[in-house]
Amino acid sequence: MFTEVRGEAESLLQNLAKQVATEIERSNSQAVQAAHLMALAQESGGLFGNRPESMELARRVLEESPEFTGVYYGYEPNADRNDADYLLSDEADKISGALEKKWPVHFHNNSQTG
Repeated sequence: MFTEVRGEAESLLQNLAKQVATEIERSNSQAVQAAHLMALAQESGGLFGNRPESMELARRVLEESPEFTGVYYGYEPNADRNDADYLLSDEADKISGALEKKWPVHFHNNSQTG
């Protein structure tokens, strides 16, 4: 009796573990795909260096993806040669001016836009 119950419990746990692993893989794949598309928009879509439109895309990706807790772009210091123009903006590192806007984790809960 014990062996039978134990076997059933192990089978249930294995099935649950497979379901959880499948869900994690699905979520990871969505995140990787979103990051890939955002990178392509920077490389080929003309968004690199266009900080306002880049930030709008990041905000929209987060808005349309409630499973994400954050979305952001990060540029190397002066990669787009615009750091000086953005040094005092909330989209840049306060020391270098490099693009670092991160949408908040609580974005979905209270519709804040950064």
